[in-house]
Amino acid sequence: MERSRGFVPAPQFGGRGVVVERHGGGWIGGGFGLRGAAEGALTAAVLNSLTSYSTSSIECIVDLQWKSGQVVLLNREFTPDQVGQALAPVIQRIEDLRPGEEGRRVSEELAKLATLRHDGLLSQEQFEAAKNQALGLTE
Repeated sequence: MERSRGFVPAPQFGGRGVVVERHGGGWIGGGFGLRGAAEGALTAAVLNSLTSYSTSSIECIVDLQWKSGQVVLLNREFTPDQVGQALAPVIQRIEDLRPGEEGRRVSEELAKLATLRHDGLLSQEQFEAAKNQALGLTE
């Protein structure tokens, strides 16, 4: 995951989604001799099928990391796909706020201009003109 400039990267979604667990009745059969063993195993199989049940649950893990921390969240109401679809607009917004290469270049240029202005090497007028040019505000 990218960890730069304090921006929160797009969350990662994972987890098992819908989990179905089958629970048996716990019966074990047996008996004396071949016939007794067969009858015991058959009886246990019938009892297990009559007393077994299934449970289902949902597991979605959302992982957010940034420059100075991390949060891991567990959600038991929605699958990872559902959470991803619901948060798609938010994720896109985060992506749109990340500075691209052009944004970093302009930021660096503005920082240099501010330093030159602070050091007295540029007048306020020169600084404003160079700043507007770096921001693409001049024709």
